[in-house]
Amino acid sequence: MTKLLDQIENDIKDVFVTDFATPFVWKGSTVQGIFDDAFKAVNVKDQSIETIDPQITCAAVDVPGIIKGDTLTLSGTNYYVIGIQPDGTGMITIGLSKVEK
Repeated sequence: MTKLLDQIENDIKDVFVTDFATPFVWKGSTVQGIFDDAFKAVNVKDQSIETIDPQITCAAVDVPGIIKGDTLTLSGTNYYVIGIQPDGTGMITIGLSKVEK
């Protein structure tokens, strides 16, 4: 990787992740990410289904090889990875689903 790309990745982590981060554990490593557990309403055949949409955004280099079905722990809660959305800027949004006990 070039020096410029390395600097861009470090800047992304410093500006966007570090200032607003929540730590989570994935494959034994602690990673910093921005957690969002937003309300979501979905309309299906004129019926509204209300739910939450947990996700965490982090630097893609911090979770190399993450795949659907992986688990991670955030604030004592275990989640399955149900979606992976790289944004093309070095960040990745990971869709989550709570692991039911």
